[in-house]
Amino acid sequence: MNKILVVDSSPQNTDLVSQCLRTQEYETFTAESGYNALAKIKLHKPDLIIIDVDLFDMSGYDICKTIKSDPAASNTVVLLVSARDTKDFRLRATEVDADDFMEKNFDSATLITKTKTLLRLKVLSDQLKQKYIELEDKNKMMDIQIQMSRQVQRSLIPDIDIEFNGLTFYSSYIPVMEIGGDFYDVFELNAHCYAVAMGDVSGHGIAAALLTSMLKMMMQNLAAKYFNPDQFLFFMNKEFYKALNNIKNEMYACIFYAVIDTQKAEIYYSNSGLALPVFVDSKNNKVFELVSNGTPIGMMENVSYQFNRQSYNKGDLVLFHTDGLADVFYKDNPQEFMKNMERLLLDVKSESPKAIAEFVLSEFYNYNATDSEKLALDDVSVIICKM
Repeated sequence: MNKILVVDSSPQNTDLVSQCLRTQEYETFTAESGYNALAKIKLHKPDLIIIDVDLFDMSGYDICKTIKSDPAASNTVVLLVSARDTKDFRLRATEVDADDFMEKNFDSATLITKTKTLLRLKVLSDQLKQKYIELEDKNKMMDIQIQMSRQVQRSLIPDIDIEFNGLTFYSSYIPVMEIGGDFYDVFELNAHCYAVAMGDVSGHGIAAALLTSMLKMMMQNLAAKYFNPDQFLFFMNKEFYKALNNIKNEMYACIFYAVIDTQKAEIYYSNSGLALPVFVDSKNNKVFELVSNGTPIGMMENVSYQFNRQSYNKGDLVLFHTDGLADVFYKDNPQEFMKNMERLLLDVKSESPKAIAEFVLSEFYNYNATDSEKLALDDVSVIICKM
């Protein structure tokens, strides 16, 4: 039952209005002064207050202003009433945020109609505010989940700056959102071999972050069992496909996997749809891609992958990267991307891996892009390996 407070200095007026409202089964209370009204508002918490602006102790406008400025009562609907329906009355009622106003010389039908309309609007307003509160709570929870996912993902995408048997590795990762779909790792296989894995999961956000976490665990388990990159990707695909078998969404991942043998000075590699790494032959001053094609993992159950090899010499380097690097400026022009990449890498090939990564990103990544522009792009990951 809705509760209504009627405020008027005349007991006769409060009784007439109360009797009219009770015929509609509203619960009514009355007050004959402003201070008495404010006390009863705190006591009864009415849904609607009908206030005469001309009270003997304080103005109805002041009561309305007090109510609307109080967070605990601001949701209460206020109907101001005046003996004179003047322009000044309507203007002042609006200034104090009254929900509605009317002339005191009203009939019962008008009063009931206005009351029902205002109470109906209050119900809708209350529902809207409740939905907003629920949305705010969900957003806060989502922010917490995103931050937790980001921390987990960042722990799985290490900042790499290491040396191993004459190899030097340096990495950089730039997600377009708080959490992204790129992942990579560099890890020791045995006394003379290191593995480099770089991947990109379809999509962004929490779902992509969860998949990157799962793929990192799969990589660590399978790398110890399958030395050849083509075998590694074959079983990665098999495990990933099986894990996603009951998920209707089309999720997949592109991975480039390389094993660098420092004893034989060779790189063995296979690819499942990722951007091709760029190799710099420092001695002959040549730049070319480590070409290898393959189906992204998770799309089909049984897929075979190419096995490729490339010898290297001291001073050579490899730039591993995800598609996002080319997409920033050269999404529709891969030839131009490779042309500029060749020019840049030949200029900076003698620099440290960290300096090379910084030069590459300064040339190919738009740090000044707006958030909306970045959302149209992909995450960017690079690993520089210098021999």
